[in-house]
Amino acid sequence: WGRERVGPVPDACGAALLAAVRFQRAIGFARVHARIRELRLHMFDRLSALPRVQMMSPRAEAAGMVSFTVEGLPALELQKRLGERNVRTRVIGEYNYNWMRLSASVYNTREQIDTVVSLIAGAANK
Repeated sequence: WGRERVGPVPDACGAALLAAVRFQRAIGFARVHARIRELRLHMFDRLSALPRVQMMSPRAEAAGMVSFTVEGLPALELQKRLGERNVRTRVIGEYNYNWMRLSASVYNTREQIDTVVSLIAGAANK
């Protein structure tokens, strides 16, 4: 690190943050942004094509995140099912929204997004 710090900071966390910053600088912010935008639009379009899915996020750019609901399937139950397949999600429970949120990142692939959408489609049909 080369700097003084106050309080305990695990060295592994600091090293991971430094590696992430170096990675982003190496490929450039514009490429990171374009990749996340492309993956988010792909995820939005695939999810919005599912019959029981209602998109809560606009299609317009909103970082890498999309929020949605699945008719008849509580977000916490969907989160549990996806978690069993090692898919990390966030439930938006504030204000009784009961929304599911997925986020795309620069390191995700279209195939991973397609797999998650297929899992959601399967859960919606049970």
